[in-house]
Amino acid sequence: MTKFVQVYKYIGFLSATVFTILGLITLGSILHNTIGFYLNVIMGVIFGAVGYYLYAKTQSVLKLLPNVQQSKVYNRFLLLELVFSITTLFVGILLLSGAISRVFGEQLPIFG
Repeated sequence: MTKFVQVYKYIGFLSATVFTILGLITLGSILHNTIGFYLNVIMGVIFGAVGYYLYAKTQSVLKLLPNVQQSKVYNRFLLLELVFSITTLFVGILLLSGAISRVFGEQLPIFG
């Protein structure tokens, strides 16, 4: 396993974890107030689905990579996947920090 693949693996699974936690916090924020109940439920499920998608995508790419021969296309694909995963992780961390601030700091639901 190359270094890129290992970095991709950890960042991909970390991104999936961040979005799953974001979905759970969004769903849990309903306990503060029922303002925007349906919106919080819908967005919580969407964030959880994005987390599952990122997990499944990372698993699929990791299963596919050992069967692919090393080439320029392989290296480009791996680099682009790594950039996408890093960007996804960055966006997820930004959203998660805003959600944590809203729920635990302001004691309000995320959407409402």
